[in-house]
Amino acid sequence: MKQPSRPCQPPGLSQLQTVLRTHDFDDWQASLSALLGEHRSELLNTRYETDNLGFQAHLRASQLAGVGVVAIEGVGRTRLDRHQAAESFVLWLPLKGWVRETVNGEEVLAEPGMAMLCRPGQHLRGESSARLQGLSLVLPVEPLRALGFGAPGSARPQPVLLSPGPAAQAVIAQARQLADLVCNSGPASSGLQPQEEVQCLYETLLDLEAVHTEGSASPPPPSRSAAIVAEAETWLQERLQQPLRIADLARQLALTPRSLQLAFQRERGCSPMQRLKRLRLQALHRLLQRPELGALPLEALLASVGLPGYGRIRSEFRRWCGSSPQELRHQVLTHAPGRFNRAPGSAAPG
Repeated sequence: MKQPSRPCQPPGLSQLQTVLRTHDFDDWQASLSALLGEHRSELLNTRYETDNLGFQAHLRASQLAGVGVVAIEGVGRTRLDRHQAAESFVLWLPLKGWVRETVNGEEVLAEPGMAMLCRPGQHLRGESSARLQGLSLVLPVEPLRALGFGAPGSARPQPVLLSPGPAAQAVIAQARQLADLVCNSGPASSGLQPQEEVQCLYETLLDLEAVHTEGSASPPPPSRSAAIVAEAETWLQERLQQPLRIADLARQLALTPRSLQLAFQRERGCSPMQRLKRLRLQALHRLLQRPELGALPLEALLASVGLPGYGRIRSEFRRWCGSSPQELRHQVLTHAPGRFNRAPGSAAPG
């Protein structure tokens, strides 16, 4: 059957497509096994629940720059018994309902606002609420291992449940933002940079692991951290227009990605890629204050500093400087004659 035409999507971005809509529990389990890892679960509905709710499931899936996005909606209590596949991590974001599981002897309860990070080879047993909705991000092992994430030998077990603390919340926020690119993709999403969003998620995971790791990585001395960050920011400033990854920056500075993360956390309180986003916003702010550039489309200014399309950056820019790029441009152009008149020979504004 001929597939309906879809709006053109940015590279690496595709909309969620229905994989399965069923009342058959075995079909649901087989599909989840193919998407997330081996499932050997069973339906726990009581007679009342079976008569009044039955079992229903709707699975949708897509890919975003190598990351699988699986949206799960279901009705029916289940006893979960599953193994996480060796080639992937799964980050589960519950939106409605709850999942209670025991992982490596640790019992966790994942509810909306939390997340679960299932690691390769883990065996998970538990149960779910009768109504469940959530998102699973399937993260390939190799890119994360290349950054040093999930390496064996940590002195402390890494968390399964992501809930309290800024590092965990940063992972959840970035994962939701990344998933939204797929769930809400369409014309307004043009200009997005999926690979950059994925790299930001990987970075927040590195930050989370650094918080829970003892002895396997320590930040450079304060004097060295300052020098590292200064050199890194100079290198980034010269390449704002280019698509950049933390691995590129670490290689340039002859550091491991984790050491680079720790240096930026100490000096700037954020990850390198979060700092890169701020440098790009600052560069855009400087361009918008130049009235001679007022005739250029906003999209051209965004592209010149490596930022995604206007629809995505508008709210971020407003949160940062108090006005949208379009509002700032209007203010500058409205007041340009008085604000930017200069005596002959005086320096141009920076």
